[in-house]
Amino acid sequence: MKRFRDNERGVAMVTVILVGAAMTAVVSVAAFAGVQEFRTVTDDKKASAALSYAESGVDRFLQYMRLGSVSWNKLQTAGCEKPALPIPEGVVGNGTFNASLTVFDPYAATAADRFPPAACSARPASPRDTGYFAISATGEHPAAKRIVQQVVAVSSIGLPIGFAAQSVNSNGDADMSGVSIFSRGRIIGRGKLDLAGNNPFYTLDDFWPDNSWPAGLSGSSPMPAATHAVAGILLKTNGSQPEFSTSAPKNCTANKSGGNTNSLWDGDGVYGGGPITSGCSGQVGYPPDSRFDQSDYNRIAPKELDLYERSVLKEAAKTYGLYCYIPLSGSASCTRQGTGGLSMTTDVAPILSSGTNNFVAYFEYQAGGNITNQNIDWNSSVWTSGEPGGCSYDPDLNKSVVVVVENGGVRISSNAQINGALLLDGDFDYTGTPSINGTIMARDLWVRGTGNFTLNSCWVQNMPGPFLSAETSNWSEIDR
Repeated sequence: MKRFRDNERGVAMVTVILVGAAMTAVVSVAAFAGVQEFRTVTDDKKASAALSYAESGVDRFLQYMRLGSVSWNKLQTAGCEKPALPIPEGVVGNGTFNASLTVFDPYAATAADRFPPAACSARPASPRDTGYFAISATGEHPAAKRIVQQVVAVSSIGLPIGFAAQSVNSNGDADMSGVSIFSRGRIIGRGKLDLAGNNPFYTLDDFWPDNSWPAGLSGSSPMPAATHAVAGILLKTNGSQPEFSTSAPKNCTANKSGGNTNSLWDGDGVYGGGPITSGCSGQVGYPPDSRFDQSDYNRIAPKELDLYERSVLKEAAKTYGLYCYIPLSGSASCTRQGTGGLSMTTDVAPILSSGTNNFVAYFEYQAGGNITNQNIDWNSSVWTSGEPGGCSYDPDLNKSVVVVVENGGVRISSNAQINGALLLDGDFDYTGTPSINGTIMARDLWVRGTGNFTLNSCWVQNMPGPFLSAETSNWSEIDR
């Protein structure tokens, strides 16, 4: 057997050492790479979690808007006259998110000008037009942070701005300013109403699109407050004496006040017609005709609450306002700002005293009852004292309520004052002398006594969240 010589033994030893060193280096590099890859994966997971938290902030803000917690004016002043509009910090596991909203101008020439203060000058004057806003949300996870931005387009959704009902019955001398009344059925007792001023939301083009107007008017001129009934307008409370006829397509004297000629702008689907070729004393210009048919109604006041909107409003009432469920038999149960187990109530003073100025009160009658006989007796006041119509242009001061009654209606009692909206499946009725500034949608609308009804530009500028639509557009990650 061959034996290794001494020099051969030395070469073998060096070779073994070199191979061992190489293997050690390879193993060290592999171990280092493995540690780095593990750290990268961990960092990516943390960063992904932070991004998810930031996206949760955007989603929470959109939910906050859909729950009716903000008005048009509160959005419009965010980052301009008022600070950026925030929502409370959210905590998810060991992560957090914060989100806030400001006015945004997507058409600005530079990125800096898209945000306040430069963007403030690009705001639309009315929720008729689309306003743009930027939601900035920061998500934080231990050792990771992400910031995202979501652009939101907001405008009115098409609920009628004024009064809308299947029929209107008036036997009281109510005063109405700025109110447009829409009826799919008849308006009875028009001669007992006194409508004055202009509706702050609708224009002449809404009622007569693409019409040529006499001097002093244009399609963008505000629509005078008036009545509009698909099934006809009757002057007498007993349902007699149509307001219009073929030979007299206009009426200057239907208002109870002889000096008020807003009735020139009334529209009638049965007795109305045209053309109108002259105006009335005290009115600038005149409409082309006195016609108001179903297509006009569908175009101007086409929207009613759908199931999704009802569910959103119901959740808003439970969380921020007042929600009551009223069964066909047994006792009603109410939840006020998340606290359940309350007896039937319409007292909203605790909500206002908690600092919640704008909220939803939702009353749900169990299905199957007689809608006409199921009525909430409402006597609470939600009103900004010292302001015309109980409405303040300052969104931090303004108080408003959206009252929804599912499978029922509302009877306003005493001298309640309401700035907001009443959205009813059943009837609207009242006693005393209430003051209501805003919108009413009902099955039948009864006007009695000497109530005061207004719709002013302050209400439009503070249009409640349920009347607004929010659509998302551009999304971006702006930092990490």
